[in-house]
Parts: sequence; structure tokens; C-alpha cells
Amino acid sequence: MTPTVKPGWSITESPAASAEGTAAETAEAEATGTDTDTGTGTGTTVTWTAEPGSALPDGLRDTVAVSALLPVGGEAGDLVAFPTVQTCEVGSYDWVELAEAGSDAEPASPAPALTLTEASGGDAGGSSSSTDGAAATGTQEAAAASSAVAPVDETARALALGALVVGVVGLVLLTTTLRRRAAEAGR
Repeated sequence: MTPTVKPGWSITESPAASAEGTAAETAEAEATGTDTDTGTGTGTTVTWTAEPGSALPDGLRDTVAVSALLPVGGEAGDLVAFPTVQTCEVGSYDWVELAEAGSDAEPASPAPALTLTEASGGDAGGSSSSTDGAAATGTQEAAAASSAVAPVDETARALALGALVVGVVGLVLLTTTLRRRAAEAGR
């Protein structure tokens, strides 16, 4: 797991109190935490703590981010959850609840989660995920493929750069020649 640097905040990583424990138990073990993301599969706790003067004002929201590898043995439909404990100057809130299997109802304090889907052929990482629990449809995959950035043609790029250089050299030679003729005509 790799946390993203956030200006005005310090970041610490440590082994979770219990890889199988709840996020609340992990939060109790992390007394310094301001916002903790617990990856229970890896047993890692990441804690962002606001430096003095950098606390988020009440009524505003902010985000923190981590980069993590998804399970190698994961299957389509598997849920990967990231139970999170948010601790503020006044109180704490556990985002640790998971939706019941087969239920469309969202829990009151949902844990951030991904539902693994089948890998698509054009995927660089070999896997894909969905945060809304629904697998990508053919239409969604077609839209994603059509909006993908085309690969760079290195030959075309080299030819364009060469043409630009030749054009600049020609412009310099033309300017020099015209200035010489103007200077000779003035004598």
C-alpha cells in the first residue's frame, strides 16, 4: 500500500493491531490517527495527521488516497473493503459496515469497497474494478475503449520534428539572405 502525500498532513504506516480485527479496534491502537485506512488483507494501517494550522474547517470535506494492489487470487464478484476510521478534534466515526449479500440497501456507515470484475483485454493492469458493485456491461466497455488514448506513432513524431527543424533552418537562411541583400543595396 502506498499513501498519497497531502500538503499540511503527516503520514505514518504501521502494521494493523489485528489483521482480522475491526477498524474500531485498529483505531484504538492508533491513538494519533486523524484518518485511518485499514487494509485488513495486508494488515497495514495508514494514518494521516493534520499538522498544526492545517486542520480541515468544520463543514468542509477533503480526501486522502492510497495506491494498493488488488488480491492476486481475486475472482469476479469478490468484494475488497477498506474499513476506515475518521477521528476529528471532537469525536470519531467508523466507516466499517458492509452491505448484506444480495441487498441493495446501503449501510448507514459504509466502508469504502470495490467489487472485482472480469479483466478486459485492453487493460494495462490485467484487472478492473467497480465501486458501485455492478459489473461493467458491453456498452460500458465499448465506451471505455473508444475514449482510450491512441498509442503514439514514434515514426510520425520523428518525421514531424525533422520537418520542423528543416523549416526553422530555411527561415533562418531566408532571413539572413534578405538582410544581406538589403545591406548590399544600401551601400
